Amino acid sequence: MTQRPNVTDEDEIRIVGIEVRTSNRLESDRKTARIPGLWQRFYREHIEDQVPHRVADEFIYEAYIDYGSDHNGEYSVVLGVQVDSFDNVPPGMARALLPRSRYLVFPAVGEIPKAVQHAWGNVWNHFTTQAEHRRSFRGDYEKLKKDDKGGFAECNIYISVV
Repeated sequence: MTQRPNVTDEDEIRIVGIEVRTSNRLESDRKTARIPGLWQRFYREHIEDQVPHRVADEFIYEAYIDYGSDHNGEYSVVLGVQVDSFDNVPPGMARALLPRSRYLVFPAVGEIPKAVQHAWGNVWNHFTTQAEHRRSFRGDYEKLKKDDKGGFAECNIYISVV
């Protein structure tokens, strides 16, 4: 069953982490997908522990920024944590400023990562079957809440709209 997304207005969010440039075409093939390698590096190098000015919460963010065009073009993915300042960002780390915006929030219900993949299917389906909102491609993100076992308890996908 597909859940209708919630509409919310969010203030800007600053994310610091590691970055990769990719496209949906690349991500659709396991041989060329770059995001799984980003996650491996995030854990292997304990990236979240290296970020200064981190906001004290239990969330990991996967920010989609710098869209070349729309869902067909390239974009950057910054995997990291929320910070209250971009001061003293360590060398080799990237910044993502998610703009103050209206977002549609798609919940990923169930076991992660399968539930996240299903939620992205809901995103694609939503924007091909309705005309109430249009994607702005200004900055989207996944907000993943960590659980006490080293995994994730929940995930919501935020899509910026106009």
